[in-house]
Amino acid sequence: YAYQNWGIKPGEFRKESEAAYAVEFQEASADWIRYVSAAAKEAGLGDAAQMLREKTARFVAHVINIMRRKLDPKTPIKILDVGCGNGLSAAELLKGLSDEAFPIELSLLDGASCRINVAKETIEKKLGDLKCEYKLKLTKLIPVIGVDLDITEKFGTGNFDLVMSVAGVHAHAYLDEPFRQIAASLKPGGMFITGDWHNSMWEHPKTVYDFFNSFDSAEWPEKEIFLETFCQAYPAARISAPFVSDLKDPENLDEHLLACEKITSFWKAWAKIRKDCLRAGRLNPNDELVLLEGHRPGHHYEEEMRKSGLNTDIPVLRDLFRGHNPFGAVPHSRLHMISYGRKPAFC
Repeated sequence: YAYQNWGIKPGEFRKESEAAYAVEFQEASADWIRYVSAAAKEAGLGDAAQMLREKTARFVAHVINIMRRKLDPKTPIKILDVGCGNGLSAAELLKGLSDEAFPIELSLLDGASCRINVAKETIEKKLGDLKCEYKLKLTKLIPVIGVDLDITEKFGTGNFDLVMSVAGVHAHAYLDEPFRQIAASLKPGGMFITGDWHNSMWEHPKTVYDFFNSFDSAEWPEKEIFLETFCQAYPAARISAPFVSDLKDPENLDEHLLACEKITSFWKAWAKIRKDCLRAGRLNPNDELVLLEGHRPGHHYEEEMRKSGLNTDIPVLRDLFRGHNPFGAVPHSRLHMISYGRKPAFC
């Protein structure tokens, strides 16, 4: 949505972006999420990644309990977890549904075999931990290696009652194709729910320049050369720019600005952790957290959902979010939000 700020034509680097996205998700290590949690804690956000998983799982469980009233109680509810990672989000969902006596078929999709294997083990362990107290019937667990651009190829169309994703799609520069894939995979009346990181820090070269300029030159000898090269590549870095140039809800400006402040703290914390790990020889190349991912304000998710044919105005859910974000992980901030869309029942 902000390509023009960077001198890029819409669609200009779509293929390169999608190829880089696939490589990132195929090669990132199973320890990657541990560094996300560590950086969040170092930044004073608590274990924001775990909180986001818990909040999203609670919301998904709430929606499933609404949906199942209209479904055959003997037919399994089919759920897909996109970008399942180590299986922690799916495990939280099963925990939240553990006292519900209805069948579920759970599919897991991730780009790396190492994470898919860990996810399967995580879920099996969670089921083992809950075996004395849960009524939920997990009829099938289907782990599949792939990315969200391959959903219909891997699973077909009209297959799922619900697709969930936790911090699984924000690496995309273009959301239209993954959201189209997700919408196509849903049954009529099916739901897509995603909990993700949101901010606008990366939408303009000036705000990125200011972020890099905040680092200490004593610890980054190449800083001035880097900044000069950056400005040559992106001349807009030399002009002032608002933090949120396309803000649709100015009454929530403070929450958007706080999200940018928090994500800045997160990346500076990661820089510190990364430096310490490099000095200790503990950082593997595939452990790297990637800057300049596609984080964007939350309303862009809703817009892309609507373009893909999903309805985002659902009164029974809208009322939960009226005036506040009860499922947000960081109070008074738009850094973590839940977005949802429903496929029309007749399409």
